[in-house]
Amino acid sequence: MLYFAVLMVCMWCSAVWAHSLAEIAGAPAAFAQQTVRVRGVVDDVVTRYGETPYTILALSDEEETVLSVFAWGIPPCKLGDVCQVTGTVVTQKVIDTHHLGLAVEADTVEQVAEAEYKKAGPVFAKKKKMGNTRVGKYLQGFSLFP
Repeated sequence: MLYFAVLMVCMWCSAVWAHSLAEIAGAPAAFAQQTVRVRGVVDDVVTRYGETPYTILALSDEEETVLSVFAWGIPPCKLGDVCQVTGTVVTQKVIDTHHLGLAVEADTVEQVAEAEYKKAGPVFAKKKKMGNTRVGKYLQGFSLFP
């Protein structure tokens, strides 16, 4: 029974707690090389393909604090999605041409909520009053916006 109690205390102490982006950005030295769990909206996504693809996400929260997240591979999150990231806080990371100051090196990236995407109309539409006429070798009668 004592063994079980000690095991439960050790598991409780090593649990990863969710932190806000503002907490980590406000005291980066306190979180350096610590495992954290953060949640935020994806503001920017840069994916580099190649032999070993990697992705850099910019997460933001309600307080408009932005934190970079580095992940090997291609995570399921797209621009505007809410994601939860578990990983290690690093104060500097250099990957190829990217130099990250304060960032989270992700172990797991999970999509929590999908962004609402609106269906856009056509980019090119035919003008109502003009027909397809040729002036030289070019067609007329098409506009960029309906």
